[in-house]
Amino acid sequence: MVRDPKFRTSPRDGNLQAIIELHQAGKLLRAEKEYKRYLAIHPGDADALMTFGVLRAQQGQHAAALALLSRAAELRPAAPAIQYNKGRALLELTRYEEAASCLARALELAPNRAEVHNNFANALRALGRLDEAVHHYREAIRIEPRHAEAYFNLGVLLYDRDEVGAAADVLSAAAPLRPDDAEVHYFLGQALFRSGHPDEAISSFERTLAIDREHAGARSRIVYAKRQACKWDDMEVTEADLVRLIGRRGQGRPHNQTRAAPFAAIAVTGDPAVLLSCARSNAHLMTDRVKPMSISPGERRGRDRIRLAYVAGDYRAHATSYLIAGLIEGHDRAKFDVCGISFSPDDKSAMRRRMIGAFDRFVEVAHLEPHGIAKLMREMEIDIAIDLIGYNQLQRMEIFAWRPAPIQVNFLGFPGTSGAAFMDYIIADRHVIPGDQDAFFSEKVVRLPRCYQANDRQRIVASEAPSRADCGLPHEGLVLCCFNNTYKITPSVFSIWMRLLAAVPGSVLWLLDDNASATANLRSEARRRGVDPARLVFAPRIPAEEHLARHAHADLFLDSLPYNAHTTASDALWTGVPVITCMGESFASRVAASLLHAVDLPELITTSLDAYEALALELARTPERLGVLRARLRENRLTCALFDTDAFRRHIESAYLSMWSTWQTGKLPSAFNVEVQ
Repeated sequence: MVRDPKFRTSPRDGNLQAIIELHQAGKLLRAEKEYKRYLAIHPGDADALMTFGVLRAQQGQHAAALALLSRAAELRPAAPAIQYNKGRALLELTRYEEAASCLARALELAPNRAEVHNNFANALRALGRLDEAVHHYREAIRIEPRHAEAYFNLGVLLYDRDEVGAAADVLSAAAPLRPDDAEVHYFLGQALFRSGHPDEAISSFERTLAIDREHAGARSRIVYAKRQACKWDDMEVTEADLVRLIGRRGQGRPHNQTRAAPFAAIAVTGDPAVLLSCARSNAHLMTDRVKPMSISPGERRGRDRIRLAYVAGDYRAHATSYLIAGLIEGHDRAKFDVCGISFSPDDKSAMRRRMIGAFDRFVEVAHLEPHGIAKLMREMEIDIAIDLIGYNQLQRMEIFAWRPAPIQVNFLGFPGTSGAAFMDYIIADRHVIPGDQDAFFSEKVVRLPRCYQANDRQRIVASEAPSRADCGLPHEGLVLCCFNNTYKITPSVFSIWMRLLAAVPGSVLWLLDDNASATANLRSEARRRGVDPARLVFAPRIPAEEHLARHAHADLFLDSLPYNAHTTASDALWTGVPVITCMGESFASRVAASLLHAVDLPELITTSLDAYEALALELARTPERLGVLRARLRENRLTCALFDTDAFRRHIESAYLSMWSTWQTGKLPSAFNVEVQ
């Protein structure tokens, strides 16, 4: 997001000055008529051409603005204001190289104008020259220490680079300069949250709402931040307000200030219609500001192999990589050329090294803006582009709005629809998207025959498990667990868990030690429900192999609703821990059911919280039945559908081949089912 006021000169002609005054007073239609009349008499007046060009830009007619400003630049190539405004018009038209050239020329002519540095930085950012962009934003601030736009633009750039602490510092400086600017406080809240200051983040989001009560983005992030910290006071009212705003925004084209975060919405509601509305609001924002690159079947060169590109921000020690690594390594190279497009931070992990080695070509694009990434992918002649992140925190879905590939697929990273016309297919199965729910997905639904979730049967479990004492668990007694992120825990499900503890003496609940606020608040909530907080045991984050090993001490995994366990459920099943789930209506609330079908344990799926609680209590009181379930999981681990990586590879490759065949014959995408291979 970039913003800056116009940079102008003062024309000498008195008649033109009167027109400029009309223009500055906001009387654009009258000023437009007067500009036309004046230029009919004075077609070579560069100042009039420039200011009329500025008016056209204000009207959103950027091509017309560029034509006027280009004529002005021919007449007065050394006028910095003309070069500046021409550069801005080119920016709006996404002609970034030309924009940078004009703005660089303006900078040569007016090196001490903060707005020129600011917009030159905007162009550099769009070209992926991020270090240079940072420099020029800082130059704008040096020249004009109260240049709020430069602070804002720099803060957002640093946030996008995952330099969240620095972003919070810069946006904190912008906030007092723009105390009534909702967007400044909104982005400051995001940076504070990501840098580990949830309470301060909530305050910034609340300030955003004080300025704009209809700011669904801030409301959704307040919900998410409070969920992460398990702060449940007034949560029902807050979440109901969010759902109301999402529904209202779905009735018309949204504004940037009013889009709710889909990753927060799926944790709040299981209503697929509301989730589609939320996703569409975000997708519309992207399509409003891009012009997709056109492509036709005849453009594609004759190649023996289909070129796949998996696009992700999580090629590191992260759930997505743990799930997808075996698939990428196993792809049939006789049929597919497999590329990784990465904007992932480098965590120096073994998993990152494995992912880099898994692809035929691994391309780092963190330094590029979405348009630059899309352009690069087009140059790479990608045939099928697969988005592995969706609307999660590091999302770059705008890449796909530019249409870098003829076929674009939503897969794995986000459990829901993109809401975008530019995404052609979503990979699913009959459990996560039943046949009667296709209308709630903007993509065409491709159902794999067993389970939509990829899994890697080479996942390593550490050879030595820690002792119960090492894990903080009692020497004996039933261990119920849920290693989901804390934002997935709801008061209603937590109440069920507390009733289970009360009904089973000596039992404990083993949870993820996600953040200090959540740990303290959950203990407080247990006490409020009459349960000794000491019966909640918190597991710190540790390397994946060690985390899998400590599952040996868990007896039963209790799922959450409306956002199920996904990778965490696969972790439990891989290590032989039974999972009980309650299946809802949304994709996110049906994932665990899909996984349980794929390990042949459908009897652990319930469809109401009452049934969920009853089944959990029955199993908790019959340890011999739990032992049978654990034995089945251990025996079936390498033969069940969920962990048959090669079968999954064949099924998804069949899907890609069908998509490609449809494209080559000039047909529009359509839903289809993949048969067992």
